[in-house]
Amino acid sequence: MLLLSLLTFSQVALAQDVGSITVTVSSGPNGKILVDGKDTGLTTPATVPNVTAGNHLVQVQVPERCLGGVTSVDVAPSREARAELNLSTQGGFTQIKVTPETASVLIDDKMVAMPFADELTCGKHKLQVTAPGFVPETREVFVEMGSAPTFRFELLEEGFGAIVV
Repeated sequence: MLLLSLLTFSQVALAQDVGSITVTVSSGPNGKILVDGKDTGLTTPATVPNVTAGNHLVQVQVPERCLGGVTSVDVAPSREARAELNLSTQGGFTQIKVTPETASVLIDDKMVAMPFADELTCGKHKLQVTAPGFVPETREVFVEMGSAPTFRFELLEEGFGAIVV
């Protein structure tokens, strides 16, 4: 009997330590809901149940459209918190490293300052690296939403060589 009372009390205590989060987007398509970086398996609009009381990071992602949003939400025990997100175009935090360090870098035909470490929108981009006395290099790269790619370029010195046939 005492064990049953303890189990009932612990279940009540646990139920009081959780709440829920109702997640919607203000405009745009529905997307997948993540809480503290973990996919809930739900898409907006939806209510995420059994969320531990406290502060949580709520994200909505629409990867196929490169859209996302994030907000912080306080969940109170036995209460429903609400999170309405505005979705915006998102990309990945991108770094470009070049040798020689004096090389010029263009992203989509626009000169960028080096060293480059900034967000690029998701999708295809053309990277061009040039330096006097070196063979230029051009690459087409793809940046995924939420990714953190580093692109490295090591330009070859111009000069003469030999080919043996």
